[in-house]
Amino acid sequence: MKNFIKLLLKIFLVSIVFSLVVYSFALNFKMLKVNENNYYDLFTSIHNRSVIAGTSRSRYFFNAESFDPKYNFKNFSFSIGMSPYNNSYTDFLINFIKQDSTKNNITILSVDPYSFPNDLVDKDDYFSNFQFKKSDFKKINLEYIIKEEITPFTIIEENIKNVLRIYRYGKNYERDNRRISENEIQKEILKMKKPNNLNEGSFKNIKKLITHFNKTSKVILVRTPVVNEFYEFENSHSLNFNFKMDSISKKHGIRYLDLNKFKALSNNEKFYDLYHLNKKYSQNNTLIFNNIMDTLRLNNERFN
Repeated sequence: MKNFIKLLLKIFLVSIVFSLVVYSFALNFKMLKVNENNYYDLFTSIHNRSVIAGTSRSRYFFNAESFDPKYNFKNFSFSIGMSPYNNSYTDFLINFIKQDSTKNNITILSVDPYSFPNDLVDKDDYFSNFQFKKSDFKKINLEYIIKEEITPFTIIEENIKNVLRIYRYGKNYERDNRRISENEIQKEILKMKKPNNLNEGSFKNIKKLITHFNKTSKVILVRTPVVNEFYEFENSHSLNFNFKMDSISKKHGIRYLDLNKFKALSNNEKFYDLYHLNKKYSQNNTLIFNNIMDTLRLNNERFN
């Protein structure tokens, strides 16, 4: 019996040490990925400078590190299931991003016909699963770790998967070398659900975000590029989308940019599917967008 208890104690102690080592390497030393998309870093501090918000379109399109360092951008774009402009995502952005109003900040709100809550979005409201407090946003965010069920074993599993991906696709495996073919484009469009008809109620949260961030930054609405044929598909089923965005931007005195109209940014060869940019083009396109913003400021076009 004593030997059995000793064995249990040894197993317990080894488990504790193992857990501490794994958590330490992942959370403190950043030597291991915490979860698949490594979102954890967005939940460990209250950001106080420039931000990008939206779905995975803007997560893949913008490279925060490629902007002018003076803006100190952080990309809070997640996915269509996690971050459409619903109440919980809107509240998260307002409550846990505290821009320093004495700095030169920019807020990019990425919009498209699918980025507002409707029946295309999973009913599970991601950010409502958390009860965040400002005190949670530190090096170890227990609320996030617990709710996301991040354990030493899930961390190890994810990093093993990551090693296998690198072994198979190379170091820059994240779809960098993939490109959607012309034959695939029409097939993929046929699989897409049509975006819902747009109505005033759908945009209350985007207006709320504009009003909020206008106090501490220059706000710009951006529609990121998609494959040309899919852009036509979206427009044919959301006829008034660009008009609506233009109206909202003019009412609030900000700028709306549909980047699909910039030929340098809307080349089909840059996409790995209908609406996600290859990450290897993200840096270059962000630099082009940075130049567009500089031009707007020089021309005083509702951006200064």
